Amino acid sequence: MELKINIDNLKKILLFIAAIFGAIVLSSCGGGGGSDDPDDPITDVSGTWSITETMGANTCGNLVGSTDSYSLEATLSGNNLTVVTPSGTFSGRLDGDQIEWTGSYSESGGVTTIESMDITVAASGNSLSGTTSWSWTDGFFPCSGSTSITGTRTSGPPGAASESEPNDDFTSADSVDLGSVSGNVNSSSDEFDWFEFTAPFGGTFDFTLTWGSSAYDLDLGATTATQTCTSDDINTSSESCSLSLSSGEVVLILVEGWNTSASTVSYTLTIN
Repeated sequence: MELKINIDNLKKILLFIAAIFGAIVLSSCGGGGGSDDPDDPITDVSGTWSITETMGANTCGNLVGSTDSYSLEATLSGNNLTVVTPSGTFSGRLDGDQIEWTGSYSESGGVTTIESMDITVAASGNSLSGTTSWSWTDGFFPCSGSTSITGTRTSGPPGAASESEPNDDFTSADSVDLGSVSGNVNSSSDEFDWFEFTAPFGGTFDFTLTWGSSAYDLDLGATTATQTCTSDDINTSSESCSLSLSSGEVVLILVEGWNTSASTVSYTLTIN
């Protein structure tokens, strides 16, 4: 089974688009900002994260190596980051791939203050790791220490995007970001859905298509100006493929309802 994509023609079109896009970007570049300006975020880290903290060296008598796990909600707007944790809500920023926030919260009869944070978001945008330094006092006895932090994003931003019809050919492709988008296809009346994704950083990106039943056959394709990946398995309810992309590289993604038995089938396309 083959996807109904004319890859050669599509590549030619994308090469032309890429040339135009490159010219526009070069012509619009202005002078740089000051040295204190944060770098653009590596990705949108909004969503739910599963966090594990491991106690490091400290003067408070806490057991080194003990762990604490919890969930937090992150919301990113520009570089500004808001984090809601079981201990409270904190404000910080995402500077390139570096997360930082500060603040204080009540703990064990005293107040813990986050003194510094060195946390790096992975290129995938779905994991993080680093350390934080903190101090604690009850007004009489002060102490301090450090904690190692690891985290995995368990879901993307609330309210996943939905496709916007018509997106039946690549000229009307919906723009999508990292995360998930939902849609519907019907092999009789709405066979194709197209999406356009621009890589926010360099790395390997996975494109995954899922739907409810293996009784229906959906296919997936993704192409840039120079490379293509496709997935058209049968008797399954998912398809996936990957591309290694440069920052700013444009990908056209096709979801095809190859055989839905004239039924409208809902799907989720995830990019990470």
